[in-house]
Amino acid sequence: MKLLNMRVSVLLSLLLLSPLSFGVGMQDKLESTKSSQARLNATLMGLEEALLYPDKGQLSVFVGINQGEFFAPERLDVYVNDQLVSQVEYDEDMRYALSRGGIQRVYTGNHSAGEHEIKTFFVGMGKYSRTLKRGASIHVEKDKETPAYVQLNVTDSSNDYRSNFDMVEAEKEVLYGEALYHYFLGDHFQALSQLYYAQEKGATADLGAEPLILEGGLHVSLAMSGTAEDIFKKVLEEAHNQQAKDKARYYLSKLYYQQGQWKNAYATIKKIKGQFSEGLKPAYQDLKVKLHLYFDEIEQAAQLANQISGDSLYKAYAKYNVGVALTETTTVYDDKRFEQIEDAFESVIKHAGQGEEGQALKDKARFKLGLAGYLFANNSRQKDKVEGYLEDATAQIKQVDVTGLEGQSALLLYGRLLDKQGQTERALGVWQYLMDQELDTAEKVEAQMLYAQSLSLLGAPAQALSSFDNADDYLSSAIKRRQGIEKGLKADKGAYYKELLDPQAENKVGWFAQIKQQYPQGDITQQLNYYLGSHSFQEQFKHYRDLAYIQDLDRNWSNKLQVYRGKIKDKGYLTDSQNKAFAKAKQQKRLKWFTKALNRRFDQLYKARKALSKTLGQHKKYMTAQVDLEMKEQVANIGIYMAKSRLAVARIYDEAMKEADKPKMAGGQ
Repeated sequence: MKLLNMRVSVLLSLLLLSPLSFGVGMQDKLESTKSSQARLNATLMGLEEALLYPDKGQLSVFVGINQGEFFAPERLDVYVNDQLVSQVEYDEDMRYALSRGGIQRVYTGNHSAGEHEIKTFFVGMGKYSRTLKRGASIHVEKDKETPAYVQLNVTDSSNDYRSNFDMVEAEKEVLYGEALYHYFLGDHFQALSQLYYAQEKGATADLGAEPLILEGGLHVSLAMSGTAEDIFKKVLEEAHNQQAKDKARYYLSKLYYQQGQWKNAYATIKKIKGQFSEGLKPAYQDLKVKLHLYFDEIEQAAQLANQISGDSLYKAYAKYNVGVALTETTTVYDDKRFEQIEDAFESVIKHAGQGEEGQALKDKARFKLGLAGYLFANNSRQKDKVEGYLEDATAQIKQVDVTGLEGQSALLLYGRLLDKQGQTERALGVWQYLMDQELDTAEKVEAQMLYAQSLSLLGAPAQALSSFDNADDYLSSAIKRRQGIEKGLKADKGAYYKELLDPQAENKVGWFAQIKQQYPQGDITQQLNYYLGSHSFQEQFKHYRDLAYIQDLDRNWSNKLQVYRGKIKDKGYLTDSQNKAFAKAKQQKRLKWFTKALNRRFDQLYKARKALSKTLGQHKKYMTAQVDLEMKEQVANIGIYMAKSRLAVARIYDEAMKEADKPKMAGGQ
């Protein structure tokens, strides 16, 4: 059974996954490299902060938003002692990260001991799309020994449907909230480094198991499954809080599910006893639906899918999977069963939303609903219902975007529906349209075969044989085209892989557009996209992208440390805003301490960069080899279509011979 997973970049059926195939040794090496780099990054962050903003002078301002239902920030201005020190413009991702509980650092600077006034001014949208301007202020007494943390809290009030704005002095736990902010922002490596930094500062000591759960979740996001599993098991062993244990079980079950360990995933999720927050609950329910379906517990899956609240993609995916399962396991083709299938797919269309992913999912649901109608029309014993099934199916298929992922499958089915309703000539036109398309796809081959078979049934065996001969020639040329693409890729492999494995490529044009730009013809485009969208390849690409990101980060650190070493050696100011107290301290022990610390970290960074470069190179070779193998397999698969076509040709010849052997009847008899 195929289930859909929430992978934003690709809307493909999620095949039953198997553990990653590149070997335990490589996986362990990748995890070790990324983990050690995250800790090194955290150490360097702490060193830089101590250098630029020592505790005795540091003043930092943070922002936290509770829910954010009644206020959506667009811009924030921060003033210290009536001087503008920071301006922040907000986008949808930043608003989401704040609404989920993340805390954003909006300013850090050096200020002398004594009283300081901090003012913040927010501009944003209220509940009824009205522009709102809100401000808050606080007076802070800065001491000489510890950093001062100030937080602007925005909280929703259900009493008057407004948001309240308050500024308070905060504790060091805000550093953990900063890690959460990066996590919900999708910047997972930075979030892990920030979490390690918060741990070094002692900001997580009183927060129970939550920081450990976040650490495990970040390891899952960074494809570090081995370490993540150990962390979640540690939570289960040490946590006394049931909610923390349930969270650990959810993430552990999700991890097992991604690895194809179905029994472990199901056994783990069934141990969850409590209730999750509204932010996590839909994801938990969606995962449980998938596991029910894998073990053929369709009724339980359908009931749970109905319980997922709100218009969310989680609900849409859950209902889609239920609809597919109901269709594939149907044995009695009656109205009751069809209504269950129809309810599932129409719920997808209702809840999938208006975004690109939602529209693509709607197309998948409409295609599946159309396919279900076609199957019921073919198999139902209630002959009076057949026409209704066909009409409903046709109405759904006509709404599918023919330029989308389901376009060719929908056209192929549309031709079948027309043929079933006696409109064979229109069906031939649809199939001819598919045959004229440039892409070499299975749908196009099948359209040619259906076209030829329909001609045969219409009493035109000669034309049918000609059509099959054309299909045979087409398949032969398709093999040559595929082999030509493979040869071209090999000849230009350096440039191809430079583009394919560009860490920023996904943000620029996406996998689909990128490959189509380079190879606009040939179904190698579609087949490679299916492969590149698979869970196993995406895991590998995530490793590659993370390593490349870390490599760039390390280069930046190397340059910064060089500058800092030079500044200290020259006894010059590091920044124009450096305070006098720091300047005096720098002339004495602090100068020696920073020089020694910088030299030690510089050496550590240099060694880490060498190891990282080696690991990155090895992993890139592995990925290119995997893509090579996939291309060869796709080239070989065209032989299956060749065999189908030649078998169909043989059948037509057989029918033609039978027709020729029939005795001729005299006219008028």
